[in-house]
Amino acid sequence: MANHRSTAIGMSAMEYADNRSPGRETFNTAVGYEALKGSVAPSQNTGRYNTAVGDNALGMITSGNGNTGIGYRAGEVMAGGGYNSILGYQAGIVTTADRNTFLGCETGYANNSGTRNTFTGHQAGYGNTSGNYNTFIGGISGNMITTGSNNTAIGYDADFSANNLTNSTVIGANAQADANNQIRIGDNNINTFYCMGAYSGTVGGTNRDLFADNTGKIGYVSSSRYKEQILDMENVEWLFKLRPVNFFYKSDEQKMKQYGLIAEEVEMVNPLLVNYNKDGQVETVSYSRLITPMIRAMQDQQKTIATLQSQIDDLRKDQEEVLRTQELLLSRLEALEKNSKELTQK
Repeated sequence: MANHRSTAIGMSAMEYADNRSPGRETFNTAVGYEALKGSVAPSQNTGRYNTAVGDNALGMITSGNGNTGIGYRAGEVMAGGGYNSILGYQAGIVTTADRNTFLGCETGYANNSGTRNTFTGHQAGYGNTSGNYNTFIGGISGNMITTGSNNTAIGYDADFSANNLTNSTVIGANAQADANNQIRIGDNNINTFYCMGAYSGTVGGTNRDLFADNTGKIGYVSSSRYKEQILDMENVEWLFKLRPVNFFYKSDEQKMKQYGLIAEEVEMVNPLLVNYNKDGQVETVSYSRLITPMIRAMQDQQKTIATLQSQIDDLRKDQEEVLRTQELLLSRLEALEKNSKELTQK
């Protein structure tokens, strides 16, 4: 590996450099004990553009090109891997693959054949062996992954529940994803979520209502494809027991008048309409669940109105018949009176 335009400083640094072709430019730099030492067979040490700084840094590299290893045993076992950037104590120590970036003590420690990974932080991606295209940023982040690919973890101990998850993203200290193709933000201690862009932005004409369940999962569902045992809704007379109120939020300095219900009161009427916090306390009313019972109540009222209207129409017809009969009788009575007068005059 030495040849022309290479530099070696330190005991056994670049010790077995390939010197078979004098004048060949290799552009390697080795600083430290056994840095870029290479294979004992100089003919195998053909790598170029490598930089190794530290005891045993890139110590076993042979044909790899364009690698940077800085730190004690950084990328030590690498032989043919290329274009890796490895900085830190024992970072990427067994890496043999290409185009990885490991920054921090023991980052990518077990990485063997995994390619195009970026691990930053103490022991980030420590367990990855063959996973590809992963990005882990933060101390001990992504440590569970060994073979999973296309994952992103940002935050201290941001991790995954299984070692082979794919295409999942987890953000926040101690946050954890537990399925493929999943995004997780924050751990179970997070109790407030802000998204200011959502407040000032607009959405397209085609949109959906989103819901959050008690696990924090956000999504939507309404199609019959996801439902079973579909029946007409039962009686909703309980709806009329709810007490609508006006109120002010204690935290609202502007004291804007609000319209709503009291969660504790709603729980006593129908506990299915409230949500609970992790301590089991009533937290909020699920107003969206009130929509369909209100539709049912409106339908029931409409049926009642239609029945009453039909009865009114029948009574109006009866009344009209009575009036016609009265008019007929009155007409006959007038005729009789007229005849009676005429007979009396004769």
